[in-house]
Amino acid sequence: MSVNNVELARLWIEKAENDLVSASHLIKLVDGPLDNVCFHAQQVVEKSIKGLLTIHQVEFIKTHNLLLLDLCLPFIPDLDDYREQFAEMTVYAVETRYPGDFFMPSQDEAKFALGVAEEVLAIVKQHFTEKTGENK
Repeated sequence: MSVNNVELARLWIEKAENDLVSASHLIKLVDGPLDNVCFHAQQVVEKSIKGLLTIHQVEFIKTHNLLLLDLCLPFIPDLDDYREQFAEMTVYAVETRYPGDFFMPSQDEAKFALGVAEEVLAIVKQHFTEKTGENK
């Protein structure tokens, strides 16, 4: 594994952590923008997976589709349990962001998406530590 891959993976994970901070703060707002909570939760998962792929030197296409990215992760069995959630969360990458495709997720949907994002990021960070020997 090249040092550049480790650094790039670390940067993906840091970006995922930033999105988690954003989503965590937004969900606490009274009448907060739940579409943005879900968008950031999806981004946490997407960037986490891209960080894992980078650690394993697996090239990936530019996509927001979490299922397409997840198909590249046979070596992370912990993520298998999240495939159904990845399918649900993929729509938050685009459909919640633009007029015409717009829909407003419920509070429960936003909390659920945030919970999935937290869990996936924790799995990724654990895997990063195991794979590289360093704490992220």
